[in-house]
Parts: sequence; C-alpha cells; structure tokens
Amino acid sequence: KKTRAIRNPDLKWYRGIVAHEQSVYLLPVTANSILIMDVNTEIFTELPLPSQWHSAREKFLAGTMSAGKLFACPHNEDFMLVLKLPTRKFSHVNLALTQGREWERWNGLTEFEGLLYLAPYRDPDLWVINASAEKVDQQISLSSVQRGCGFGTGYFGDFKFIGAAVSGRTIVFAPDHASCILIFDVDRRGPAGLRYIPIERTRNYLGVLAVGSKLYFFPNSPPILVLDLQGQEVSFNVTTVTE
Repeated sequence: KKTRAIRNPDLKWYRGIVAHEQSVYLLPVTANSILIMDVNTEIFTELPLPSQWHSAREKFLAGTMSAGKLFACPHNEDFMLVLKLPTRKFSHVNLALTQGREWERWNGLTEFEGLLYLAPYRDPDLWVINASAEKVDQQISLSSVQRGCGFGTGYFGDFKFIGAAVSGRTIVFAPDHASCILIFDVDRRGPAGLRYIPIERTRNYLGVLAVGSKLYFFPNSPPILVLDLQGQEVSFNVTTVTE
C-alpha cells in the first residue's frame, strides 16, 4: 500500500527511524507494519510484519543498520526484528528469557564493528548481538555494577538505561533512573568490560549522542549533561541551555 500522507494515532510508529540509501524506515511500536518512505518521491510504502508478530503492545522503540540488514530493538518482545535489504525478507534473533522480567526490557541500541548493543532498560543483563550471524554474542549480568549504579530498588529503580552511543572503543549508555553512566569496553568480554561513572540523579535522561570524545546526555528538562572521555580521564561539564 502506498500513500503520500500518513496519520499516526496511538503512536503506531514512534522513535524508531532508520535511514538507508534512498529510504527512511519507520519502525512499528503499536503498528503491525514498517513504513518505508522513498526520499525522492516522498511516497510511503507499508510493509506488513509476519502475522505471528501482530499485536497492539509496544513492540520496537529503536533501530539501526548493520551487515546490510535493519535491526529493530525490542521493547515488549522477546526477539529482535531483522529486515534483510534489499530483498525485504524478515527474520529474527531470539532473546527469550528462561526467568526474570519479560516486559520493557530494552530501550535503545547502537552498533559497533558488526555487533549490536542493547540498552538495558528493565532487563538485568547487557545483551550483545552478532549482526552477521543473527545470534547472541554475549549476555552480561549487570550485578557487578548494580550497587554503585543505584538501580533495582522499587518500581522506578528498575528503569535503568535509555539510549546508547559509541565513543572510541566504548559503548556508553544514558541513565534513566540509574545513578550512573554505564560504559562497556568492547575490547573486553563479560563483566570485566563494564564500568560506570556515578552521577547525582536529579532528572531522567532520554538519550545520548557522541561527538568525538564528548557525550551529550539529553534530559527531560535542561540542563544537558556533557561527559568528556579523553583517554582514561573523565570530567563533567553541565551546560545550561539558554536558546
């Protein structure tokens, strides 16, 4: 189905926007299809999800490209959606738990050297996905940083991190209700790669953007938190937005 205009009731497509070549992909939250916009004609094409994936719940909140495929970060699903380009064939990566929380598990992802890093929102682990193989590469418990990061206590304490960015050879996760910035060293495996920087949590952040060695954490209200990662030195600068 093709159209030049869309309505977006009930947040059918929200936050998950991925650009690739001459197309823009809008990932489904409560919708049961991916919207694909041709940037030259500005025409939308609706690509239905496989029927077994249809639901009214919030499915995917972010996406990225890797290995010629589009990957959608699950929020209330136990699998990662994969769309192979240009054939537009669907597949998936199984992320089912044997125990623990099943809902609102991740909220954001980033890609580095063919590996996908999912921001652990309510999930107790950091999951790393091999994009080419479409398999889980690592599932790393966050228990070693739980006390220092101050999450896991009470309902809101369970909302840990939201959004991820690459800085050098580290993956940085923005805090939601955690009291730290989570950092993962990609040259180490398992919990040995985890470290954190404590922060005073006075607001919730909505995501993070990396520009060189600097990371900008965007809150739900000013000021913006700026973290400068220069080598092993870490310093903080808080900037108040005036314009």
